[in-house]
Amino acid sequence: MTNWNRFHTHMEEQASLVQILELLAWDQETYMPSQAIEYRAKQSAMISGLLHEKKTSSSFGDILSTLKAQDNTQAVALERARKSYSRSLVVPKELVEDLSTSRSIATQSWAKAKENDDLSSFLPALKEVVKNIQAYARCFEGADHIYDNLLEEYDPGMRTSYLDTLFQQLEHSLVPYVQEQTAKKQSDPFEMFIPKESLTRINQPIIEALGFNMDSGRLDISTHPFTVGMSPNDVRLTTRNLETDFLGTISGTIHECGHGLYEQGLPRDLSHLGLCAAAGCGLHESQSRFYENIIGKSMAFYKWLSPIIYRESGLIIPAKRLYTAANVVRPSLLRIYADETTYNLHIIIRYQLEKALIEGDLAVDDLHDAWNEKYQKNLGITPQSAKEGMLQDIHWSSGLFGYFPSYTIGNLFSASLRFALEEKHPSIWNEIEKGEFSTVLTWLRTNVHCKGHTLSQEEIIRQAVGERDSVADLMAHFTERHNWE
Repeated sequence: MTNWNRFHTHMEEQASLVQILELLAWDQETYMPSQAIEYRAKQSAMISGLLHEKKTSSSFGDILSTLKAQDNTQAVALERARKSYSRSLVVPKELVEDLSTSRSIATQSWAKAKENDDLSSFLPALKEVVKNIQAYARCFEGADHIYDNLLEEYDPGMRTSYLDTLFQQLEHSLVPYVQEQTAKKQSDPFEMFIPKESLTRINQPIIEALGFNMDSGRLDISTHPFTVGMSPNDVRLTTRNLETDFLGTISGTIHECGHGLYEQGLPRDLSHLGLCAAAGCGLHESQSRFYENIIGKSMAFYKWLSPIIYRESGLIIPAKRLYTAANVVRPSLLRIYADETTYNLHIIIRYQLEKALIEGDLAVDDLHDAWNEKYQKNLGITPQSAKEGMLQDIHWSSGLFGYFPSYTIGNLFSASLRFALEEKHPSIWNEIEKGEFSTVLTWLRTNVHCKGHTLSQEEIIRQAVGERDSVADLMAHFTERHNWE
């Protein structure tokens, strides 16, 4: 067996362990009995430990030190693997296991605390996660901020200094725009009761029409919608059917479908090189936000969807009513159901809070008050319960510190993708109105999905859209969307 064959074996074994962890996490959030959490935490910790051993084994290090790339793809694979190896070496196995255990326990604790609106019951578990994440971030040297070491996990190359400037630029454009839009007379809130059974029947044709392959995936229910892609042939979507929030339900479903389409389109022929993976979480979010907002909140989409709603629920809801209700600009408390304009303010708040938490400028016990203060300052509203406040998201209980910025990065990318797609295919909205989504998916497959991690996410976007100002593109998208007649 050559060293390249040994490398392939190592990468595939590492991928298998990651897939097992993802399967355990998916089961925990969907079908696992609540009393099984202690055993699941041990199982996840054990697999995490095995993965860490595999990633840091001396035999793997020897292979990496002797390999020489024969082409550009191998060179990229080696660069990624060596970087991952170096980062893994400085993290103690015990910390990896402790972090896995604390995440499992905190996720379960969060679900119960959210259901009961009981913040105090969640804080001890959150403190343990934050302590372990801080220890993890301190394992690496050379960063200007320890928070940079967490950004590296999700958006390689991203830095706090860049995000501070980017978010400041976006805020400067966004805040007055939101104030201008909220001062206008807008559509009344959309109030419609649709039974869960009908919602399921509506969700299914949506994701299948968008191109999600049900032979390589499935759709289930969870407390917080998420997607797990264990391979392009096994992608699990989840959503939640809210009988009094139809627009929120389908928005969440389409969002997760966007993630799933990306996962199903990754280059499976590069799995043995470790490149059958997203280039970054910002790029991943660009796909979910593209489908959720660019496509899923368009007039063309609602013209196609309106007859399906009638067929599956018997309700007649005009496309224009759906469109105006979905595109209201109105400050709200829940991120996942925020309008796409104010959504970015939710992300900026979370970015500021979690950066302060990790860098020791904010204590977990003070997080609730800090959250409420920022919501009042930035959005003019204050949560009346923890369930509407810091308990609304699963991310911190899962240890996903450094992930929230990816959502706004994804929004910025998605706007540039929209205008590049329109330039290439001027009739795209006519196709969508007819329920024809293949041109959209083919274009994304060609320009984004099939690249895997052979390039950085910034390089993939640049090749897809050219040199564009993403903040200007996002603001242009908002202006067009809200001035539609």
